[in-house]
Amino acid sequence: MLYLFQPGYCPVLGLLFDNYEVAKSIFSAWKKMCHGESADSFLKLDYVVPPFPKDCWVYSEADRNFGKGYFVHLGPNVDKAISRAEESGIKLEELFLASITRYQWMDEVHGTANRDMFKKLIDQGVPYLLMPIGIRNPKKPIIEENLIIDFEYAIEMNEVTFTPGTAIKEDNMCKAVLNKPERV
Repeated sequence: MLYLFQPGYCPVLGLLFDNYEVAKSIFSAWKKMCHGESADSFLKLDYVVPPFPKDCWVYSEADRNFGKGYFVHLGPNVDKAISRAEESGIKLEELFLASITRYQWMDEVHGTANRDMFKKLIDQGVPYLLMPIGIRNPKKPIIEENLIIDFEYAIEMNEVTFTPGTAIKEDNMCKAVLNKPERV
């Protein structure tokens, strides 16, 4: 993930991709779904922030900085999907939803300034852009010269939640981040 801030412009949350062609196809499809509107009607972005439950797996993992960091979870906006289904005449007891979500662990090795600035702007009601960022060469450092930054695929969003891990309930899709991933 990458945060971009420039005075006078809305903040940008960039999702980094090794395969930029795949990223472009995903974001192109999302742009078509937006019809020039916010993507909040079908996407939901959630931050799961410390503190996490005491027994959470991140506290014992070196590659998770022993819990010093946070998760960003991206998935469908289930509430809006249910509303659309009900509006089209589908009864809730007849509705079956399946979804795929993604999440990313973000270390806070260098502090929380970027996340804090992003949250501050969102709390002020500022919209943000969600966009793919390509990595030219994954074997090289993630510096500006090694990134593909193209606003053509950016989509506007307005909503994001920031929830402490200890406040995540069983019925929250973000609960998945608190369970240690299985290695295949």
